[in-house]
Parts: sequence; C-alpha cells; structure tokens
Amino acid sequence: MVMSYQLLALSAAIIFALIILLVKYITKYVVKDFNSFFFWTYVSVIPFVLFIPMRYGLDFSVDMILPIIISSILLTAGQYLFSRGVFLVDASVISPLFQLQSGFILIFATIFLGERYQLLTYSFLLLMMLGTLFVSMTDKTKLKGFMQKGVLFIIGMQVFHAGANVAVGFALRYTSIWQILFYSFIFNSIITSSYILLKKASITWELSKIKWMFLRAILLLSANTLLYKAFETNVSVSAAIGLLSSPLVFVISVTLGLLLPKFLEKQSVKIYAIRTIGMLMILYGAWNIMKLS
Repeated sequence: MVMSYQLLALSAAIIFALIILLVKYITKYVVKDFNSFFFWTYVSVIPFVLFIPMRYGLDFSVDMILPIIISSILLTAGQYLFSRGVFLVDASVISPLFQLQSGFILIFATIFLGERYQLLTYSFLLLMMLGTLFVSMTDKTKLKGFMQKGVLFIIGMQVFHAGANVAVGFALRYTSIWQILFYSFIFNSIITSSYILLKKASITWELSKIKWMFLRAILLLSANTLLYKAFETNVSVSAAIGLLSSPLVFVISVTLGLLLPKFLEKQSVKIYAIRTIGMLMILYGAWNIMKLS
C-alpha cells in the first residue's frame, strides 16, 4: 500500500515533535554545552547515511548539486541558530515558532518569485507575528523585553529553513530524495566540523552522552526521509503539514510543565494560558495563509 504524501508529511511531523522534546531533554540533562551539541547534530547522522550509496548508488550533476549545497548551507546556518536558542527558551516557546516558516515562504515568494497575494494574506502574516509575542512570554518578561535573544535565534532558524525547503524542492527536479539526504548530511557535517575546528572548540566524546545524539540522528533521518518523499508530490502543502509538529510539542510540553515542572520547564498557569493564545493565533494565521495561497 502506497502512503499518500499527506500521511507521509504527518508522520514526519510526529517524529519532528519527538525530536524537539528529545533535544530539550538532551540540552538540559546530557549535552549541556553548545559546541558539542552543534558538532554532533549532523556528524552523528553520518554512520547511517553511508548506507544510502550502498543501496541506491550515487548520482552527480551540477543541476542537482547546486540546490543541495544551497540547502545545506541554509540548514546548517539555521541549525546553528537553533542550537543557540534551544539552551535559552522553553520547548513550549520553541514549538509554535516553527509555524512561522510558512509565513517566510510567503515572503520569499513575493520578493524573489514576484508572486502576489491578497491583502488578507499579509494580514494573517501579521497575526502570526503578533502571536510570537504571546508565546515568547515568561513570568519574568517585561513589556520592553518580549523578544528574547533565544526567541530571535529560533525565528532566524525558520527563515533559513524555509529557504532550505525551497532549495530541496528545486533539487527534487533533478534527483531522488536519497541523493539529497546523502549529500545534504555530508555537506552539513563538513560545515559543522569546519566551524568547530576553526574555533578550536572542545567537544564531548563520552559515549554515555553522545548516544542520545545518535538516537536523535536516527529520528532526524527518518523524519527527513518521510518529508522529502512527500515533497516529491507537493512541497508547499507537505511543508505545512510537516510543521504540525509544533502543536504536538506545545501540548506535551505544557502538560509536563504543569504536572512535572522540574522535568523540562516551569511557568505559571497564567503564562501557559497566554502562550496558548499565541499558539492559536499562529496556527490560525498559518492555516489561512495556506488556504489563500
């Protein structure tokens, strides 16, 4: 039985939700320094992607490799910002911000592709931006400090990853998802390793710690495979469905925050209520942008 692209994208969204929660756990209890986390983010995937050429062989052409390189640069830049932000903000703040990707794709289409949308579409984009103010609130937030540094890092990630998804869509015109996955993770690992070497940063090699990064790597490769497979049929709708990981993470992290406040995060009921309003604003805006586009 062949899975529909919607089901593939939804399956990817569920795995992405697990990854976000796992990452928050890792950065709080296991790998607590930025350099080690950033290094192992992509390097841990390499042992698994090496099986791809054994099964599917390797292709190479300028047409396919250029968008893959662009995608890899954008993904790594986005992951750098995410790795910075994940140490600074709660999971219930991170998850709603992923919905902003659909808004940034809209902006890219307007600027670079000359596409024009209804005024109402841009109004929903503004609604999403307003929602980010609500989800970024904490008990210590002051009116002048809504946009925390960690929140800006996560928003920056969404900009880069929105561009990366567009680049992957171009690459799929010339090659298969397996080639994209292989080359992307190789390029990502080279960029990440080069950064660590140039910075001369120390990283952890303790198996008891990095085993969690390898678990994340398996989940990441699985989610990307499902999502890129869905991209073969439809990029924009698949990307939107893939972002449904955010409400799943939000519900789980808020529930854990109320029942087990010392586990991942701790905020007051009032703050979680405000974040819920912001989450609903972002989801409502993203849903209507998708319908109007």
